[in-house]
Amino acid sequence: MQNGEETAAPAENIPAVVPEEVTKQSFRIKVWRHLENNSLAMFPRPVYNRIPNFKGAPEAAARLAELDVFKNANTVKVNPDKPQESVRVICLEQQKTLYVPVPRLQTGFLNKIVLPEGEPGPTAYRKAVSRNGMEVYGQPIGIEDTVTLDLVVMGSVAVSKEGYRIGKGRGYGDLEFGLMMHMKAIKPNTLVATTVHDCQVFDTFPAQLFGPHDVPIDLIVTPTQVIETQRMSQRPTGILWHLLSNRRVQLMPILGQLRDIEMLTGRACTLKEVDTDVEERPQGRPRRPRRRTRSTKSHSEGEGGNTTEGEEAKIGKARRAARRRHSTKSKDGKEGKDNEKPRRPRRPRPDIEFSVKISNISPTTRVRDLKQALSERGVKPQIMVWKGFRGFCYLHFFKPVPQKGEGDSAPAINMDSVLNALAQMSLGGSGGGAGAAAGGAGGAPDDDDKPRLLHVEPAPPRQQPPQEEIIEEYVLNFDSGLYVCGDEQSEAYFDSSQVEVSRYNETTTAMSGAAKLLKGMEQNTLVEAYVEKDVSGRYELVMSHEICNICDELGKEESNYYSYMKDIELPDSCPFPPAEYNIKDLVIDTKYLPLNKANEGRYQMTLNFYDSPSGDCTGLKKFIACLKVDMVIEPK
Repeated sequence: MQNGEETAAPAENIPAVVPEEVTKQSFRIKVWRHLENNSLAMFPRPVYNRIPNFKGAPEAAARLAELDVFKNANTVKVNPDKPQESVRVICLEQQKTLYVPVPRLQTGFLNKIVLPEGEPGPTAYRKAVSRNGMEVYGQPIGIEDTVTLDLVVMGSVAVSKEGYRIGKGRGYGDLEFGLMMHMKAIKPNTLVATTVHDCQVFDTFPAQLFGPHDVPIDLIVTPTQVIETQRMSQRPTGILWHLLSNRRVQLMPILGQLRDIEMLTGRACTLKEVDTDVEERPQGRPRRPRRRTRSTKSHSEGEGGNTTEGEEAKIGKARRAARRRHSTKSKDGKEGKDNEKPRRPRRPRPDIEFSVKISNISPTTRVRDLKQALSERGVKPQIMVWKGFRGFCYLHFFKPVPQKGEGDSAPAINMDSVLNALAQMSLGGSGGGAGAAAGGAGGAPDDDDKPRLLHVEPAPPRQQPPQEEIIEEYVLNFDSGLYVCGDEQSEAYFDSSQVEVSRYNETTTAMSGAAKLLKGMEQNTLVEAYVEKDVSGRYELVMSHEICNICDELGKEESNYYSYMKDIELPDSCPFPPAEYNIKDLVIDTKYLPLNKANEGRYQMTLNFYDSPSGDCTGLKKFIACLKVDMVIEPK
């Protein structure tokens, strides 16, 4: 990537900070950081290294739906990323033919979304455009099939009014466009649009940053405006083979299929000789390899080197030494249970006294909105299981336990008091904090834009599976030590390069080592935990949870996190000074987890740290840093 000779004019909402090196990556980081620091980012977070989901994405989709170019389009191709989910829903609502690319082009090319007869309606539409739904309802389309597209909608990290587009840096959008050009699916009158937040729009980008493989944008749609670009560059005419490595082609079978076809016609399809894809990663700093114990190819290897072809990446800091895979041996080199260390018993998890189900939740309602409404009514469940995308959630309340140093239990709370407190509770609507949902035909608001009366009812108690079914067959283990997310802000906050995983006994792994906190952690630090499962090479959300104030949890022995925090040797109170904190044989307690065959697979937990001035889960928050850890549920 060549440096621009002059800096690009930033969007109005982004501070005019001139990067040390003007590259595509410098613009990406500027946008990602602005979205995170100004509370404009939505799940999945953090938005670094993603097509960012932004506040107002449904409104941008509704504005796109109001345009004649969308109304007149019969066939639309939309990228599979979260911020364009509302666009996909509107396409199905308006009975358009919807095509969605296969994620990473690893198992195919396009899916045509076809709903079974008798399954119309908002619930079916949203299910069909989810990650699982696109696989269930998708009919595979190959490069030899006949497709004509009236409109292409792409996701973007940053765009300019000249029509230049910057993606997340892995080249998927450009490759998809090249494949569609080969199919002759793109006609001269096919427009390319993108939906973004206003802060992702720049006046200009240095033209030197872009090559013949970059797809220009015709139409930029934000929650507040529609911009017809000047389109300063030409569209790619197909796949530029000289920018691709042999390894990249092998990762995407559809590329190999196209190359064979074009070689038979006599076209030169010479690949570049040197595989520099690993060095062309979009991060300024190379990502440390993840360790895998049961698979020869990791999820991260599926992404490795997937940068925008032909673009040289910014040279970053030296790569840290890769952490070694955990072995099947114990720390002194001996095998088996004979070497198993005694371990202090964990505090038993409190029993659930009763549960409440809340339903009729708008799909546009955020978990923060509901938590704030519960707090205002004095209802504080110990566990919330959020299924907002399916229209309901569960609140679990523990049995009272004696407080430390006291003989009496905590004040009792019962089912009737909770039901009375939540009676006639409404949530949602453009004025209720949940935001407006994407409209139907012509962008008209639908029922999701109105406050909804929530249905509150007792929920049946969760059945505790027999103990032998839980512990005899499956186990949840660490598959990596803690590792820092790839953004610069997180790498300036944590250093986990010395954290490793080793075999604790025949069936269990343990995490040990020194984790360095490079900056202090202050009071009112909020932690968001997301657990995602690897499904066909793409992570899908399984659960999310917030620790509203990590400092408050430190002194509570009844806390679910108390024993884990002690294994990391954290202080008893905040603030945490910059220091090296030792992790000693941290294992995952699966005593209360009903593990079975359905749970088997690989998982990734993301821990997002925020500064929360309000000290709870209801106020504004500012992103601090991010950690990840890989886990696996496997047979014993």
